[in-house]
Amino acid sequence: LAAAAAAAAAALLAIAVRRRRRAVALNERRRGQTQCEEEVTVEEAQRRFARLADGELSPPVALRGLRAVHRQRLSKGLHFVCLRCPSGRTIEAVLRTELLADQQLGQLYRLGDALTVSGALEARRGRLSIRATRLSVDEPWTSLFGDIPFVHDFAAAAAAGGAGDVLLQTAISHAERVRERLDANAGVRCVAGLVRPVADGSRHMECGLLVELGEPMPALEEAVRADAALPDAVVQRIYPLSERHGTLSAACDALAGMILAASPRPTCRVQASPRSLEQRIALALHARGVPLSLKDHSALASVAHVFGSFGVGVVRRSGHGVLWGETPRGEASARRQQRTAAAHAPQAAPVCRAYHKLEQAAAHIALPLSASARALDVGASPGGWTSY
Repeated sequence: LAAAAAAAAAALLAIAVRRRRRAVALNERRRGQTQCEEEVTVEEAQRRFARLADGELSPPVALRGLRAVHRQRLSKGLHFVCLRCPSGRTIEAVLRTELLADQQLGQLYRLGDALTVSGALEARRGRLSIRATRLSVDEPWTSLFGDIPFVHDFAAAAAAGGAGDVLLQTAISHAERVRERLDANAGVRCVAGLVRPVADGSRHMECGLLVELGEPMPALEEAVRADAALPDAVVQRIYPLSERHGTLSAACDALAGMILAASPRPTCRVQASPRSLEQRIALALHARGVPLSLKDHSALASVAHVFGSFGVGVVRRSGHGVLWGETPRGEASARRQQRTAAAHAPQAAPVCRAYHKLEQAAAHIALPLSASARALDVGASPGGWTSY
C-alpha cells in the first residue's frame, strides 16, 4: 500500500509539473505574439483574409469588443465560442485546453461577457475562425446586469443583422400592433419584431421594435403621435441609434464625443434601455465633461442594449412629444376623444384588439346579441367592445 501511494503521488506530481511547464510555455508564446498582434475588426479581418485557403493561417490578430453569445464543447480539449460584433457579424473562436491552463472555463469567461480574442485566423470551408491563444474580458456581463442570465435571441438577431437605426420602446402586448402600423408607413421598415434589452430579465414595458428609418426622426415622432389607432403611451420612448459599440464604456466614450463636438454644445438628458443603466451612464458622461440636466435640457442622449451591443445617438429637442415623454395633457385628451368618436362612428374599423376578442368569444359560445340589446361597457377606452 505504501508503494502504491508513493507511485500515485509521483504520478500526480509529474502531471502537475507538465501542466506548469505548458502554462509557462504558453505565457512566453503569448508575450511574443502580443508584440506583433494587429488589432482589427471582424469586418476588416473577413475582408482582408477572405482568400485564405482551407487550413491556412493568417498572421496573429486581436479582435476587440466581441460578445460571447454561445459556446459548445466538442471534446475534452476543444471548445468553440460564437462571438458577435456590434455590426451583427459573427465569428467562431476555437479554444484548446492549453489556453485554460489550470482554470475552469467558467473562470476564464462567461456567456454575455465582452471579450478580446487574440490568435491566428483560419479558413475552413469558406468561413473564418480564430485559433485563440489569448482571451481577456473587457466588460463582464455581471458588472452591467448582475445575476440576470444572458440569453441571446439568435432568430431575431439573425433577421436584424446590423440593420436598424431607431428603437421604439413599447409593451410586449402592443408590439405586433405597432409593427402593423409601421408597416403601413412607407418610410419605416421594421427589421426586428421584438427586442428585449436583457432577454428574459426584461420588464414587460421595456421591450421594443428595431426599425430602419427612411425619414427624419421628427417625421417618425409626428407619425406616431398623429396615428389615432395607437393609444397614448403605447410607444413610450424613441431611441436614435446612429452608432453601435461592443461595450458600455466604448458607447459612453462615443456618446460624449458626439455631444462635446456639437456646436453649440447641448445640455442633455440621458435615457437608456434598459433603464437600470441610466444612472451609470449619466455618471460616466458627467465624468467625461458632458453637461446634463433632467429638466432644462436641449438634447436627448440615448443608449440602448440591442443584441449584445450598445447603440448610441443624440437628437436635439424640437418640441413636445413621444420622443421627450412630454405630450401635453390637452393634446392627449384630444387624441382620446378622437379615438372614441372614431370607435362610435358607423362602420368604423376596429380600434383595438378587444373588438376581435369579443367577436371571437361571441362566435365561440353563440352569444345572442342584437342591435336592440343593452350592454354596459365599464372602462370603455378606447371603445373596442362598445363599437362591437
